[in-house]
Amino acid sequence: GVEPTVTLTVIENKLFAEQQRHLFDNFWKIADPVQLSNDGSTTYSVTIKRDPEDVYAYISDLSNWPNFSDFAKDFERVTDSKYIAHTSQGDITVLAKFDPKRLLLDTTCTLPGGKTDFIPYRVVPNKEGAELMMTNFKPTESSAEDYEEQLAWMKIELNNIKQLLEH
Repeated sequence: GVEPTVTLTVIENKLFAEQQRHLFDNFWKIADPVQLSNDGSTTYSVTIKRDPEDVYAYISDLSNWPNFSDFAKDFERVTDSKYIAHTSQGDITVLAKFDPKRLLLDTTCTLPGGKTDFIPYRVVPNKEGAELMMTNFKPTESSAEDYEEQLAWMKIELNNIKQLLEH
């Protein structure tokens, strides 16, 4: 493999150095909380100021998914718990593994090539209402760029749900 090149910049102007430190601190404060796990997964969460049961009820109705997910814009209902997403990559079968007692919104997605991905999706009560959490596992054959794009869409979907349910 190629060894990375390490570059060091020394800021000698004290005022400029202090300004850069403040910039870094502010960026750190507004950064998205992300959990990177040893198993190659990434979990994002968003706080929604609604009863956890309301959040669960909305998301567990797969016919609502096109309201917050571009992935579901061309959803075809097969049964209450099985849909086919017609996407540019081909048809993806979405099977709901929901558990209303535990507020689980887990799904399995079967990709056009037959590979199945498990997507843990949780509603967790908190002081402000509910925490909606979604985990994505990086496929071994996926490039870093493709995975970053998946994570960006995950954040967009979570934020769309928050906007829909809080307004």
